Amino acid sequence: EPHAFYIDYNFLSSPPIAVQQVKSEIVGMAGLAQRNFEATLGMVASKDFAGKEEFDAAQREIDFLNHEIARFVSKLFSEQLSAADRDYLGEALGTISDLERVGDHSKRVLECAQGLAAEGEYFSASALAEIGALGEREGELFGQAIRAYEHEDEFEAVDAGMTALAITDQAAQMSANHAQRISEGTCTPDAGVSFLAVVSDIERVGAHFFRVAKTVRGV
Repeated sequence: EPHAFYIDYNFLSSPPIAVQQVKSEIVGMAGLAQRNFEATLGMVASKDFAGKEEFDAAQREIDFLNHEIARFVSKLFSEQLSAADRDYLGEALGTISDLERVGDHSKRVLECAQGLAAEGEYFSASALAEIGALGEREGELFGQAIRAYEHEDEFEAVDAGMTALAITDQAAQMSANHAQRISEGTCTPDAGVSFLAVVSDIERVGAHFFRVAKTVRGV
């Protein structure tokens, strides 16, 4: 059953502890969202969707944490908070929304691949290689973003911004490569549409993780 790992309503009367619990829960939620995204890319690469049930269970956990953290934070706002903690909690609500959206994009990537396979088509070897490379770059961004968030590291946040820009450039190049494959007749229209959708979703995953990094002061 979905459950929280850190937040405890018994500590609402001790705001500094409760705020740290929120942060720990968000870091855990981010890790879950990233692992589920990586699982999605693994299924897409292998064309083996046997892990879909486990993926769905993780998605339910992500959705649960989104609502449960928001509920905890809303109650915590009723306590005596420092200005810094109040600002942090306000941003935390946006952060959990970003992480929930990562889950949504992961689900769309998986559904695109499954739908394509069900129609007897699939991505070409070159398209799969490009998807894998973009996913690796996104994994780099995740690491930078979560280190920035957890340790309030401005340098990691700046690095995350640079990686986010690189992802945007890489996605644009993938779209150009796709157009070349279409002109050469090595990609079908249905596979092409799905490929562009997957590229867009991966790029948006990176954008959401960069928004997490941007919550660090000074960035």
